[in-house]
Amino acid sequence: AGGFGGGGERPYEQDDLLHIFRANGMPSSDNIYVFNGDLVDRGDHACEIVLLIFALKLADPSSVHVNRGNHEEPHINIYSGFEEECVAKYDHRVFQLFHAAFVWLPFACVVNGKALVLHGGIPSDDSATLDDLRSISRGPDVCSENDNWGKEDWIKDILWSDPHPDPDFRGSQASKRGAGVLWGEDVTWSFLERERLSVIVRSHQ
Repeated sequence: AGGFGGGGERPYEQDDLLHIFRANGMPSSDNIYVFNGDLVDRGDHACEIVLLIFALKLADPSSVHVNRGNHEEPHINIYSGFEEECVAKYDHRVFQLFHAAFVWLPFACVVNGKALVLHGGIPSDDSATLDDLRSISRGPDVCSENDNWGKEDWIKDILWSDPHPDPDFRGSQASKRGAGVLWGEDVTWSFLERERLSVIVRSHQ
């Protein structure tokens, strides 16, 4: 945990999550938090961050919500540092246990009936609805679940997509990330109007 040293010592580096809690207060019914994916691979304390967020979720489930990001996928964080951190601090079994939990994280949530919060982007399939997003199965082998057949690309879009950097672009095209798409603002407005939403909140960039 970060803090300030006494006696003229140089301040320790403060961890972002603890700084956020100090600045904005702990989760409560009047202070609800949504963590929007990529809990890991973002520093040297991913294990502690995930354990703290999960503990807060268990202590007050209605005040802490945790979406899944692309870095909660093992084929990403094996190469991005999280596996190495788990093995250095614990062992490989702990890494596997984290992933046994990650596969149950939801892909999105809606705040106050108006804000769709997800990590990457909306499905590029223009027939997809909020109810379709709610219907995506979670758990082990999520893309092999019968309920998810035909929705594999939706999952990739939710975790990997980004808005197109050209404000005049319309439609969608494959992303250079290798998964998901780049989409234009026409796609955003169409989805918002169809689902009676006001905004999409995302965290992938």
